[in-house]
Amino acid sequence: YDAFAKEINLPVFKIIGGSTRKEIRAYASHLHPDKTEKLQKEAIQYVEEGYTDMKMRFIASPSDPYAIDKNVELVKAIRDAVGYSINLAGDFWMSLNYNFAYKMIKALEKYELSWIEEPLLPDDFEGYSRLTKKVEIPIAAGEHHYHVYDFKRLLDAGIMILQPDAVWVGGLTPMKRIAGLAEAYGAQVIPHTSNVYNLHFIASEPEAIAPMAEYLTKYRWMEQRIVNVPRPVKAKFILNNEMGFGIKYDFE
Repeated sequence: YDAFAKEINLPVFKIIGGSTRKEIRAYASHLHPDKTEKLQKEAIQYVEEGYTDMKMRFIASPSDPYAIDKNVELVKAIRDAVGYSINLAGDFWMSLNYNFAYKMIKALEKYELSWIEEPLLPDDFEGYSRLTKKVEIPIAAGEHHYHVYDFKRLLDAGIMILQPDAVWVGGLTPMKRIAGLAEAYGAQVIPHTSNVYNLHFIASEPEAIAPMAEYLTKYRWMEQRIVNVPRPVKAKFILNNEMGFGIKYDFE
């Protein structure tokens, strides 16, 4: 895609669907467990920077008898700080089993989370199928799935927010196929991380299908030697019209 787009003097997103918007909404992704005051301060900072969407992490899993209370306390602290007009999601990063996930998510429903991410192991499709039928908060998954057919299995299990990564699923061709599947099911694609490949994919899809990009506010992995890494400004990514993917490297 990069080579062909450069050959015809276009950015990649214009040859895989065209530009569907001038800017891409970013959501702030961090909010790791910390002292209540620090967690609230971080969340408020994101709001001040223009973010209307953010994602948090949790502190406890099934091995802790007080896990539900500890996790609820974190969510409540953030909601107390930023209110309910901010979209808040939560990531369990594959750490739960079905029984605990069900109780945990039911306890979180009153906090109106945008989604709960990866509560179960990636290949527990049966668990996901049961869970999505019993909870109100949408379940998101797909970061740790690497084949198009696995995304159909997720959709069949009731997952309505898919999170593929162009780097991990094999590039933009499978990303576009996953988007087609999502549209057929009435689902959305919110890719894992905001690497430049995911951004070009999002820019080429209708906002109803790919509404926003994840921005890892504290991490800079996968950016080695890239000198013009895309960064959101006022919680928005703006893709330029440079040829190909538009990234430049410093090999010195």
